[in-house]
Amino acid sequence: MSLTRERISYFDLVPSQIKRAAEITRRAPFTVVLDLDEAIWETVMRHYEISTKVIPWLFKREGIECPNLPTYEEICRRGGTVPGFKGVISNELNLQLNRAIRHSKRHQRGLPLLHPGIPNILANAKDKGFVTALYLTTRPDETAEVSLEELVRLGFPDLPLLARPDQAVTLSETTFWKLAQLTTLAELTPGKVVMIDDSTNLSNAIRELNHPKIASVLFQGPITNMDDAPPGAPSANWDTMLETIQTFQV
Repeated sequence: MSLTRERISYFDLVPSQIKRAAEITRRAPFTVVLDLDEAIWETVMRHYEISTKVIPWLFKREGIECPNLPTYEEICRRGGTVPGFKGVISNELNLQLNRAIRHSKRHQRGLPLLHPGIPNILANAKDKGFVTALYLTTRPDETAEVSLEELVRLGFPDLPLLARPDQAVTLSETTFWKLAQLTTLAELTPGKVVMIDDSTNLSNAIRELNHPKIASVLFQGPITNMDDAPPGAPSANWDTMLETIQTFQV
């Protein structure tokens, strides 16, 4: 099909959230992009609490004695509830339960912050040239509105929030999807893009990409396995975040 008469420009295909983020940070030397779950909010505890109520009920419904369930600490060591409950319930049921919790707008409200001072840390970072311009999350897109409402309620800046388009991008494709968004943002901004995320998969992907304008700080979250981190990759918790991101100024 010819596009001669209706030519589609590359910029037309860029998500509106990325365009707005580029506008916010057009003069900043550094653009900060933030993950949400296990970077800002501790969501794995909410998933664990719901799962440990639902799973015994499922066994009881079938007239089967429920096995001993993993502790919260074991779930964190295994990397979350999906790998944590592997072998306890069927893989299909495990994924269905995780999906139901992820898609519940009600369960996205009232989550505990991993650090009460994150908004102040971001404000201090902005004073040093690190402007937060985008929230980039694996959460399904149908939860984007409630997620942003919760961020603003807690004192976070009202910024574009780009959630995973659930009908087009599967959970297993999240790393590549996030990498594509970061690459697009880097092409639209003059400075370096710094991604703060607890995923070692994303941290490794950014390292392998070796893009001169994309960097990452691996957030030391509750389910982050630091043994899987790229050697020498910058990592931090919120107490050390400001100091860590400033190393990119060198």
